[in-house]
Order: sequence, then C-alpha cells, then structure tokens
Amino acid sequence: MKQQLDEHKQLATEFSSKFAEHEALLTDLEGLEKLQRTTQERVVQIEAKQAEKFPQVKIIERAFQPRKPFRPDYSRNAMIALVGSILLGLFSVWVVDYLTRKEEQNAAISISGLNLYAGTSPSLINGYPQANKQLSPSSPQSLEQQKIPALESGLPRELKVKELTTLLETADVKTRQLVTLLLSGLSLNEISRLDKAHIDLAADIIHISGDDPRTIPLSPTLKALFEQTEPCPAWSKNQNITPKMLEAMLIYAAADAGFPETPGINVESITHTYIVYLVKQGIRLAELELIIGDTDPATLAKYSRYSPAENHGNVA
Repeated sequence: MKQQLDEHKQLATEFSSKFAEHEALLTDLEGLEKLQRTTQERVVQIEAKQAEKFPQVKIIERAFQPRKPFRPDYSRNAMIALVGSILLGLFSVWVVDYLTRKEEQNAAISISGLNLYAGTSPSLINGYPQANKQLSPSSPQSLEQQKIPALESGLPRELKVKELTTLLETADVKTRQLVTLLLSGLSLNEISRLDKAHIDLAADIIHISGDDPRTIPLSPTLKALFEQTEPCPAWSKNQNITPKMLEAMLIYAAADAGFPETPGINVESITHTYIVYLVKQGIRLAELELIIGDTDPATLAKYSRYSPAENHGNVA
C-alpha cells in the first residue's frame, strides 16, 4: 500500500506540473491573441488613413494604342459643310429671286370671240355672235392666270380654254345655250325648268325660280343666243325636257367636238370651271351662292385655294 501511495503521489506531481505548464501556455496564447487583435486594428487604421490621403481610382479599361485620331472628325465636318453649303445656296437663290422679282403681265383669254372678264357679278363668256355669225373679238379684258396647286379629290376637272372653244364652236344652238347657262351659274335642274317667262331680254336678267330663287345678269352672249331662236330656250318645244335629256345633249356635243374619250367634259366640270373663274376674279366665297345658288359649305371651302388672296398668302 505504501508503494502504491508513492506511485500515486508521483502521478499527482506529474499531473500538477503538466497542468501548470498547460495553464502557462493558455496564458501565453491569450496574450498572443490580444496582440494579434491589436495589430489588426492598427493595420485597418493605417489603411484607412492612406485611403483618405489619395483619390480613389477605378480602372475601367486598359490603355491601348489608338487606331484613328480622336479629333477632328473629318467625315462629320465634311457632311456639316456640305449641308450648310446647300442651305446657304438655297437661301441665296431665294433672296436674289425675291429682290429681282418682276410682275408678270396678265394674259387675256379669248375663246373664239368669247372674252373672259372680271366684274362684281361676271358672266364667264361675252360677245357671242348673233344670227349664227361669229362676232369679231371685242377688246378683251384680262384675266390673270395663276398657277394653283390641284385641289384634293372630290372636285371635277377644270376644263381648258381650248376644250371650251372647240365645244362651243362645234355645238348647235341648243347646246350653246345650255353651256352658256351653265357658265352663268344655273344648275341642270334650274335649266330644265327655265322658260321664256323667266328671261327678261329688255332688262338683261334671268329670274330663277324654285327652292333657291335668285336673279342673275344675262350676258350679251346668252342674250344673242336667245334672240336668234324661237322658242326660247331652244329646247322649250319639248314640253317633257328633263335634266337627263340636257345632259345627253352635252354628251353628244362633246362627242361631235372630238372628245368622245376625254374624261370630265360634263355638266359638273363646266360648272366647276365657272366657279373657279369667279373665285380667281376675286369674288368672295360667301357671294358665290348669289350666282350659283345654295351650295354645301364644305364644297365652297375647297375653292378657297383658288382665291387670289389665298394665293398671295402662299407666295408671301
């Protein structure tokens, strides 16, 4: 037992020495850890101070040797110079044209002795021959020819002077009266109801009855045509005259004149030509109804582009 006790004491002594050594190592480890934390804090502080002293730089792209000069951009500058030269040239031409513009002489239109003239309430043709003889042209009054852009679709075609000339020269008396009445502002329905009682040759006026009664001047041409025929109008012998019959007269007259395949030579185109003539002469659109009768305002508005005031505004 004594021997065993000595062995136990020896083991306890060894354990105590190892435990003391372990405790010493733990103490050293704690010191090292504390020193490491202190060192890390100092490193962080040093790095923070260095970052504050110098600007922050981020590399987006590595440097490389350029393949073309950065500036000037010769292609862009050439395009700018070209466009600028064109605009400057157009402006110079406009200025020269504006400063050297000369008023063109007004041209007078004469249709085989039929003179177009202006007036407060003008008729489109004047001076047609009496007794089937063509009168010599009287001194024609001028009608300024204006180049106006085509209107939007919806209006008939404006007849040319040559077409009206050929149509009137080749037509018979009835068709001449019909065309002249259309060129005086009457519609086809009003012409079909027209009789001698509505025509006052002494006062040179025509009384139009119906839904839109009005009085329009009787042109010398139409008066001469009425005086050379009996009855008056020439188709009054047919008591059953209708707008379709009058339109048929105009169709075969156009065919006799050599326009069988020409589109647009009809009642609507003749009336449209007369309205355009009146507007070009300077008549107010509101006064058109006093001559041609009640008309849709939307249709009248389309003729505003033929007005001289409108065209002068476009030029300005």
